[in-house]
Amino acid sequence: MAVELPEPKPKIPVEPYKPFSWPGGPTFSLGQFAIKETVDLHQLVLERQSRRTFSPLPLEKLEGLLSICCRTYSWSTSDLGFEQQFRGVPSAGAIHPIHVLVQRYRHSGWERYDPINHSLVEIPGSHDLASAARVAADAIVASGDATLIALVAEPGKTAAKYYFPESLIWRDAGIIIGALAWSAEALSLNICPLGATGTSFVSLISREKTLIGVGLVLIGGRPE
Repeated sequence: MAVELPEPKPKIPVEPYKPFSWPGGPTFSLGQFAIKETVDLHQLVLERQSRRTFSPLPLEKLEGLLSICCRTYSWSTSDLGFEQQFRGVPSAGAIHPIHVLVQRYRHSGWERYDPINHSLVEIPGSHDLASAARVAADAIVASGDATLIALVAEPGKTAAKYYFPESLIWRDAGIIIGALAWSAEALSLNICPLGATGTSFVSLISREKTLIGVGLVLIGGRPE
């Protein structure tokens, strides 16, 4: 039986929200990515599929994926309590409540993608959470040398502007997964979105329980 989510409605006035303050560790700056190839969009649509074998993800292609799908190119002040951001993918209210965590290697911890500074920031104490997420991913698809990406929603951001924000948050997550899938195909990478939300492996980062998982994705090179 289908369950209908309530219709989102704008709040007038908005309810300002103080965003979660992410713990900061060492920062790894990502390089600039320039799209050099011309993509045949029709061929891309025909060839795109989930692929479940992975070689290591080259750093320059990780830089490209994050730049295309998640990077902030401009922003503006707002009365929401945080800046509205503008990226290559849409988001309800230009809020972008979905954070991107990356486990680049099988035995590493989580790194958070900083969409404004285009960098990866280590999350201290996250090694066990990322390792548990990898085990869970392996139970669904053998991850091999893939990079593991977790999409993490901060519902309070969308709730600052909308009543009943749940469907908006899930749509925002789906948009990012779709963008990753198309971009991976364009970059000749293998990608497999997983059914798990990943909440168990990311929610404990916030003691205030302000974060929830909204998706896990495996991405890697194409084994020869």
